[in-house]
Amino acid sequence: GQVGTAVWSDWFPLDLLKTKRPSIEDSSIEGTMAQGEWITFMGNFRNCEAESCQFQWYRRNPKPTNSKSDQRRTSSQIRNQSSQFIPIRGANSFKYQLEADDINCEIRCQVTPKSIKTPAGFQQFGDSVTLSPPSKVTESIAPILKEVSVVGVPFHDAQFQAVHSNPLDRIDYQWEKINPNGNVLSVKTGEDHLQPTLDDVGSRLAVSCTVKEEGETNFKKVFSSQTYPIKLS
Repeated sequence: GQVGTAVWSDWFPLDLLKTKRPSIEDSSIEGTMAQGEWITFMGNFRNCEAESCQFQWYRRNPKPTNSKSDQRRTSSQIRNQSSQFIPIRGANSFKYQLEADDINCEIRCQVTPKSIKTPAGFQQFGDSVTLSPPSKVTESIAPILKEVSVVGVPFHDAQFQAVHSNPLDRIDYQWEKINPNGNVLSVKTGEDHLQPTLDDVGSRLAVSCTVKEEGETNFKKVFSSQTYPIKLS
C-alpha cells in the first residue's frame, strides 16, 4: 500500500483549557472628583483578580477659554491640549489620586482583564472595559487633614493635646468620652486641649477635627484613636 505523510498541528497549551476567559461586570468609578482625592475602579472581577488586570488612567484637557479657571491652568496642561484622551504616566493601578494637572479635565480608566497565570505561565485576556466618571475634576474641596492623635498621660489631672498632621487654621475640635459601657458623650468643643476630671476616671477620650475653608460648605472630619482609660493620679 501507499505510505502516507504525517501532518502535525500547531502545539496547543493544555493549561488554557483549564482557564476560563476573564471578564469584568457591573463596573464603576467611585470617589470624589477633586484634586487630591482618590478615585477607584470597582467591579465584579470574574475568573481574574484586580491585581492581575491591566489598568491605564487617561485625561482629556478642556478646550481653552477666557474663564478664570483656564487662566489658572498649569503649563503642563497647556502643552498637552488635545481632543484625545492621553495616558497618564504611572497611573496603572485600580485607584488613582487626582492631581493639579487633572483640574477641569475629563478622566477615563481602561481595564483589560487578565487571568491569573497558570503554573506553566499561560494567561488569558478578556475584553477591555472603559469608563469615565460623569463629572470633571474640580479644585480641592477642603484642606487635606490626614491624621489626628491625642498626646498626654492618662491621669485625671493631666492635660491632653490634639495633634494633627497638617497645621491648618479654622479647625473645630470635638472631644468625646467613651465610658466603660461604650456610651459616647460629648465633653468639650472648640479647643485643641482637654483637662480631664474625676468624672472621667475609667473612661477613654477621643477627639475629632473638622477643617473648613472660609466661605465654603465642604469640610472633612478626621477622628483620633481612643486613649487608655483615665486613672487616678
